[in-house]
Amino acid sequence: MKIGNKNKKRTRNFSEKEDILLASAWLEVSMDAVQSIDQTRSSYWQRIHEYYHKHKTFESDRNISSLSHHWGIIQGSVSKFCSWYSQVLRSNQSGVTEQDRIQQACVLYKDADPDKRSFGLLHCWNLLQHAQKWNDLPCNNTNKK
Repeated sequence: MKIGNKNKKRTRNFSEKEDILLASAWLEVSMDAVQSIDQTRSSYWQRIHEYYHKHKTFESDRNISSLSHHWGIIQGSVSKFCSWYSQVLRSNQSGVTEQDRIQQACVLYKDADPDKRSFGLLHCWNLLQHAQKWNDLPCNNTNKK
């Protein structure tokens, strides 16, 4: 007896362009005050999927499940990076450039990763870091005491 879907196959990794478009779609759909109230998870992800495919300028056939799963990866990794970046900011080092702070946060991220993986989503962090919707998420609140 076979378990699982024989038609299910692993797709290629998301490109940087796909990551940025997915983060943009999440921001756009999440910030729509009229639509975001009382919408179901499936309608929410349907809207992200529609935005993604409407605005893509490259070949991609990502489905809702793939986008949702990958967003979870982006959100988790970028949130972890945000916590390391916040720690660097709180250290209030003089004479340190923004690029130095980002580099220090990258080192902390990699050191804390069980597999010593580098943070590979700076392109997403750059897009999300200034968005109020992103900063309002409890896991990204940098004003924690």
